[in-house]
Amino acid sequence: MRTQKKIIGLELEPRYLRGEPLGSGYLFALLAVAGVTGLAVLLEYWVKNYNLVLLYVLAVVATGLKYGSRPAILAAVLSFLSFNFFLTEPRYTFVVSQRDELATLIFLFLIALICGPAASRIRSQIMLLRERIELTRDLESARVKTEVEQLRSALLSSVSHDLRSPLAAMMGAAESLKLLDKRLAPEDRDELVDTILQESRRLDSYIQNLLDMTRIGHGNLKIERDWVSISDIIGSVLERLRRYFPGVKTEYSAKSPPPLLFAHAALIEQALFNILENAAKFSPPGESINISVDSAGNNCVIEIEDRGPGIPETLREQIFDMFYVVSEGDQKKQSTGMGLAICQGMVGAHGGSVHVYSGSDNKGARFVVELPVECPDNPALQGGDFL
Repeated sequence: MRTQKKIIGLELEPRYLRGEPLGSGYLFALLAVAGVTGLAVLLEYWVKNYNLVLLYVLAVVATGLKYGSRPAILAAVLSFLSFNFFLTEPRYTFVVSQRDELATLIFLFLIALICGPAASRIRSQIMLLRERIELTRDLESARVKTEVEQLRSALLSSVSHDLRSPLAAMMGAAESLKLLDKRLAPEDRDELVDTILQESRRLDSYIQNLLDMTRIGHGNLKIERDWVSISDIIGSVLERLRRYFPGVKTEYSAKSPPPLLFAHAALIEQALFNILENAAKFSPPGESINISVDSAGNNCVIEIEDRGPGIPETLREQIFDMFYVVSEGDQKKQSTGMGLAICQGMVGAHGGSVHVYSGSDNKGARFVVELPVECPDNPALQGGDFL
């Protein structure tokens, strides 16, 4: 016996295909024709006979839609007989005395035979379409659940690894300072202190990324706009970058007078820092990171270009996904896969965009950040929470 299928409370297959008794369908056909016949007898004094045929066609179509083609065929036969018996002369016989009434009967029977199975096929197609819609919803729900589980696993893995690594380094350096205090040479002591400072900054950066990621994900990223200078923001970003990467080389240029932005300075600073931090990790020693600012219409365009291994074109969309990591070329293997995703969220909160291209001579990567100089017309981006 076939498996019964239901979509949104409706059975997908006609009863005869599932091997179920057709008694209810045949009974419905009988009752539908009987009801239509009674109505036709009442209306025949006001409506011509050939118009009453439509009532029988309606009964056949209703039977086909609800119970399939076999009960619909029965309804067609019963309609033919009932119309002949009750509504044609001579009454209450199956004899037809007039040619036009015979033609009406024949047309009734043919139309009913065509419409009944056709209605059944339409019903089957509707049920199949609903089944596909439901299946698509189930697949989408399963995909979302899978992505949530993958994100949760990636988050737990990232937290366990990227929090413990700097903590372990700090604890090791602190224990060495405590145990070997007076026996350490000054340069060794300074190296241990530098290790503690660097790892604490790394830990602070990671925790900040986690907080930013949570705010973006829950729509709690506050946008407190004010008029700020993009040059001042970039200056703060470069100063912060040199603390994290003391040997990094940067070159800054402005192709046109740097504009003022109506933006949240701290968020723009964090977004640009995430890009520059990524560039510093992938840049070979001794190579410079170029930062340029320009105006294009009502947008401020910031370009950040490094001389690292670059990003393949097939991966240029994926690098903005949460926890996606390109390890090749990472000088310190410390990428968490959150920085660029957070950058895109913060820039997007201001109505801007972030894209990545190949660098000059197809070497390295060039990130292009576009920010509107003034607040966008979209009320959702004019202040308050980023949803």
